[in-house]
Amino acid sequence: MIKLEQLPGLHKELFIEGVWSKEYINKLIEEPSNPEDYPNALIDIFNCLLDINLDNKNILVVGSITPWIECYLINLGANHVFITDINEIKINDNRISFINLSNLSEKKFDIIVSFSTVEHIGLGRYGDPIDENGDINFMNESVNLLTDNGVFILSIPVAEKYIIEGIWHRIYDENRLKILFEKYDIKKSSKNNKLSDYVDFTFDNFYQYGWQNQPVILLMKKK
Repeated sequence: MIKLEQLPGLHKELFIEGVWSKEYINKLIEEPSNPEDYPNALIDIFNCLLDINLDNKNILVVGSITPWIECYLINLGANHVFITDINEIKINDNRISFINLSNLSEKKFDIIVSFSTVEHIGLGRYGDPIDENGDINFMNESVNLLTDNGVFILSIPVAEKYIIEGIWHRIYDENRLKILFEKYDIKKSSKNNKLSDYVDFTFDNFYQYGWQNQPVILLMKKK
C-alpha cells in the first residue's frame, strides 16, 4: 500500500494507484511537487539537469509510483517521457508512455532518471526476483540503454557504512558505490541544494530515517 509521504505534496486527492489521469498529470506539470519524504528532490534534480536541453530528447524514468519526476521533466521542456516499472501503469496522457522492461533493449535514451529505485532491485520487495547483486547487474546493463553522450541521473540512499535492511532497501557506502558505478563516471552530485563534484555520504540530521539521505548524482558512461 502506498503511504501518503511517498506521494507528491500537491494534488494527492487525484492519485489512483496504477492509473495516472490526464488531470493529475496536468496539475503536476503546472505545479511540480516532490514527495514529502524527499523535500529537496526537485531542486537536486534541477541542479543535475543544468545545461542539459530536454527538448526532443529520448528520456526514460526507471521506477515510478506517481508521475512527479515525469511531470517535472515536461515542465522543464521535455516533449515526451518513457517510464518503466516492474508493475504496469495505465497512463491517460500521450506525453508519457509506459514501456515494459523486456522491451527496453529496443531503444536508446539520451537521459535516464531513477529516484529511489535501484536500491530495491533484487531484494524482492516489489515482486522482483531475488538477486543480491541485482542493483549492480542493473547498473552494468543500463549503459547499453544510453546513447554515446547519454547521462544517468540517479538518486539512492548513502551512508558511511553499507547496509541492507531486510527486503526494504540498500544504503550505500563509498565502496559499494564504486562497484555500482563501475561503468560510469560521476560528473556531479546535488544533495539538499548543495552542488558538488563528489558524493556526500554524511547524514543530514533533519531527516528521520537513513534511507532519506539521498543525493542526486549525474553519471556518464565511461568511454
